[in-house]
Amino acid sequence: MVAKKSLLEKLEVERASQSNSRNGVVSVLAHKGEIAEALERGFTVKKIYQIMARDGEVSISYQSFARLVSIYVKGKNKKVTKKIDSPKNIDPEPKGIEQLLKKNKGPRPDHVYNPDNYDPDELI
Repeated sequence: MVAKKSLLEKLEVERASQSNSRNGVVSVLAHKGEIAEALERGFTVKKIYQIMARDGEVSISYQSFARLVSIYVKGKNKKVTKKIDSPKNIDPEPKGIEQLLKKNKGPRPDHVYNPDNYDPDELI
């Protein structure tokens, strides 16, 4: 007769088998040298993942494994940084409305703003 596990025992087993986000990084860093050597010898990242997953050394998806290998083993980080304007492209002082009007030679002659003067039939 097989003894049933208690709820706590089942929960502990599930907690131990769950992977968190750091387990992938830890497993890739722990095998960094072996992964790098295998890549140098011509093995693919997919084949390395298959062997390591089969042996229980990684418990993450292939996509996550490939991304971590790219970052930590190959040294390719795909983070995109925003281009920062150089000091020569930045105006020394913020422009006021007067300066903008002078630059643009005044307001547009074809546009007159008057919120009280409108025809309701011309509206949509």
